[in-house]
Amino acid sequence: LEGWASVNPTREDALEKFRHAIDVLGLKGLKVGPTYQHFDPSDSKYWTLFKECEERDLPVMIHMGTTYPSKAKIALSQPLLLEPLIMAHPNLRMIIAHLGHPWESDTIALIRKSPNIYSDISALHFRPWRFYQALITAVEYGVTHKLLLGSDFANSTIDDAITGLRNVNSILEGTKLPQIPEYVIDNIIY
Repeated sequence: LEGWASVNPTREDALEKFRHAIDVLGLKGLKVGPTYQHFDPSDSKYWTLFKECEERDLPVMIHMGTTYPSKAKIALSQPLLLEPLIMAHPNLRMIIAHLGHPWESDTIALIRKSPNIYSDISALHFRPWRFYQALITAVEYGVTHKLLLGSDFANSTIDDAITGLRNVNSILEGTKLPQIPEYVIDNIIY
């Protein structure tokens, strides 16, 4: 297991805290959540940590998508807000959490055009129809190789995520809708 730092980019001492987490604590990446930390990821005044990650070749996990806490600012979690950051930092390696649900198609468009941007599928199995739609869109856009397995622990376990992925086609019984190919499912799991 490798630990990742979570530092709020709005803090005045954010870079100092992040460097301590990497250099002293030995953490291996950065996790941020604009919706929870109340920052606009398209605003360059919050990009110091991202620039540091790009320079050190450290990955970033960014929570994008809806959430349930009443104080969360959902407008800050729309995946297209990441485009200016991605374009300004083309070597930054980033994982967009949750396929940016309910804006999965926007996330798929971003990861398709951006060589170093990926997404995980954590927590999507809770919504079988949306999960299917997102995966079939990823198949159609040819980006399934950029999808990572994730659990969203403690809300779900890795076994739950794998079971949900293995059962993604079950809602199609009796229809002529296209199925997610087994090799796509296996590639995400393995």
